[in-house]
Amino acid sequence: MNILNMFQKDNIDMDEENLVINGDKTYKFIKENITEHGSVLISWTDEIGTHFDILFTYKPECLDWSSVQGGIKAYYLFVSIMRYSSFAFNTENSDKTADYILDKFQMPESVRPTAEKLAELINGVIKELNK
Repeated sequence: MNILNMFQKDNIDMDEENLVINGDKTYKFIKENITEHGSVLISWTDEIGTHFDILFTYKPECLDWSSVQGGIKAYYLFVSIMRYSSFAFNTENSDKTADYILDKFQMPESVRPTAEKLAELINGVIKELNK
């Protein structure tokens, strides 16, 4: 299926401004695209005023995984918030908390509500990957 044809409100949760929001269709859309194409970029909102462009990558090619630092594995979910930060999340569990998100993306405590929504998004995608 062509990814451009898939990117419709029927296949993903979106708000009235056509920004991606959290929801079951969103998690499934991201999972399907990263397992089929390796990555997908979404324009996401937490619905409380924050708008991020987020790149999800799964099972990227790597010249030598043994040389990668920090214990990162190929089966991790790589999440890059454009112009902000990135982190590779272990997909063996989907219990990432807002505190964990704040720490890994080096976000200030003042954006906790956004971190809670990001945790929902990341956990939702990981749950889909583990189905």
